[in-house]
Amino acid sequence: VYLNHWINKQDNGKALDIPFAFQNEFHEYHLEWRKNFIAWYVDGKELYRTQNYIPKRSMHLVFNIWISKHENWVGKLDENALPAIFQIKQVETKNLLIF
Repeated sequence: VYLNHWINKQDNGKALDIPFAFQNEFHEYHLEWRKNFIAWYVDGKELYRTQNYIPKRSMHLVFNIWISKHENWVGKLDENALPAIFQIKQVETKNLLIF
């Protein structure tokens, strides 16, 4: 999984291996954005936290499944795995923090 936030057109991403097979069932993904950190969670467990380049204005949330031209990063496309499906059961946002 690639966790990322952009600020001033700068990629601040982190590639991580998820320690379980997440593709066969639904999981709860959570993003916590505070004024001094951003943290990403799966099923209540924190995967990654950063204190670098925290935005001070509204962000938008993006989910995607895409093919990259950078095979060294995403690997070679396995056409036998197509069609690929990305199912989202529910999206909920809470705006609790005011800068």
